[in-house]
Amino acid sequence: MPFIYKKSLRPDGGRVILPFTITDSQVLSEGEAVKLASGKVSTWGTGGPGLGIVVGFQKADGSPVTDNGASADYAGTYTAGSSNTVQALVDVSRESIYSVPLDAAAGTTTGSDLAGYNADLLSTSQTLDESTAATTTASFALWGEDTSEGAQTYAVLASIQESTLSIYGSTT
Repeated sequence: MPFIYKKSLRPDGGRVILPFTITDSQVLSEGEAVKLASGKVSTWGTGGPGLGIVVGFQKADGSPVTDNGASADYAGTYTAGSSNTVQALVDVSRESIYSVPLDAAAGTTTGSDLAGYNADLLSTSQTLDESTAATTTASFALWGEDTSEGAQTYAVLASIQESTLSIYGSTT
């Protein structure tokens, strides 16, 4: 279950979406959290700072991908080959708020259902670890449960808290 964009805290309502080459032999999906590894994007995994959320893919020349990198039609997931040049389009804004599922019911761990708490990712990079909810720093800031119609099971609203770009001084 992926991160699903809900809204932005930016006054203009926009997001900051940048292209990054995918690490060779990496499989990424739209709605997956990613980090930089040797200048290319790969799955974010558990804990620590990351880059953002994949919102799409493009070829190095900027044209859209039409296949999934593994001899099938494109359907939201791309498998990068060796010597890869395909880019993931990544929302790097800390102001973007996403709906993302927890791995257990919100509120099982105190605060996992509340704004003002934080949580880390699971290794899948598409789900937050409910048991890591705390008021100490974590990869994502929580904004409470996602109670919208059709929300994913155990979904909360979250935004990036530990951003590689913020560590390097960017304000996104």
